[in-house]
Amino acid sequence: MTSHYFVYETQKKGMRSLQVTQIQRSLPIWTSREVLVADGIFGTKTEIAVKEFQDGMGLSKDGVVGHTTAQALGIWTEVERGFDISHWNTIYWDKVPDAISFVNIKSTEGISYIDTDFTTSYQSAKDIGLDVGAYHFTKFQSPPIMEAANFLSQVVGLDISKVYLDLEFRSSGLSALEIEIWATQFMQTLTAFFPTNSLGIYTSRNVLYELGLQKATSLTKYQLWAADWAKQPLVAPWTTWNTWQYTSTESPEWVNGTVDLNLRVF
Repeated sequence: MTSHYFVYETQKKGMRSLQVTQIQRSLPIWTSREVLVADGIFGTKTEIAVKEFQDGMGLSKDGVVGHTTAQALGIWTEVERGFDISHWNTIYWDKVPDAISFVNIKSTEGISYIDTDFTTSYQSAKDIGLDVGAYHFTKFQSPPIMEAANFLSQVVGLDISKVYLDLEFRSSGLSALEIEIWATQFMQTLTAFFPTNSLGIYTSRNVLYELGLQKATSLTKYQLWAADWAKQPLVAPWTTWNTWQYTSTESPEWVNGTVDLNLRVF
C-alpha cells in the first residue's frame, strides 16, 4: 500500500518529516543523477534535485519547497487548524484565536448518554464563527442503529459539517469482522441525514492493528480522522488522512488545561 502524505508547510535543507518523504517521492527522475531515496531527510541530494526541478519549471531556484514548488509537484494542500473537545475540556471561547477555524465536539455515547456540554459548546463555537463537527463514542454494546439514533437525535437540524464515529474502544470482545459490520451499519444509518462526504471515522493505526481492521476496506468510503502524536498518520486500510489529531498535550492560553489539536485538509 502506497500512502499519500500531505505537504502543507515549507520544507528545506536540514528538515526531517513525512512531508520531505512525499517531496522525494514526487520529484521527477530527471531531477537527480541517482535514485533519490525517500527517507524523509532533506539533505544535499534532495536540495539539488529540488533546484533542478525548479529550474526546469521556470521557478525560483532556491532549493526550498514552499507553496509554489509543492503545487508544481502536485502535492501541496491547504490545511485548517482546529481542536476537539468533550465535557472534560474548559475552553475560553472569547480567547480562541482567528487562526482556529474548526472544532469537533463529543455529542453522544452508547444509546442514551449525551455529553453534558455538547449543546453549550456547539452554540459557543458557532457564536465565534467556528465550523463544527460532532462525534459519537461507542463501546459496541448496543445495536448500531440504536446508537446512531441517539447520535442523530442530537445533531440533526444543527449546522454541523462533519460527523464522526469514534472507533477506539479496544475491549468489546467482538471479532474484526463484527466490528467492521457494526461500524458500517452505524455509518449507513447516518447517510439518510448527512452526505457521505461529511461522514468520517476517528481512530489510529494502533487501534486498527489491535482490532485487526487493517483490511476493513468498507470503512474507507468515509473520511479518516486519525490520531498520531508523532508524525503524519498512516492508518491502513486508508492511504491518506482528512483530519489529523497531532497532539493531546498542548495548553494554549484559551484552554484551562490541555486540549487535542488538529489539522484538516480543505
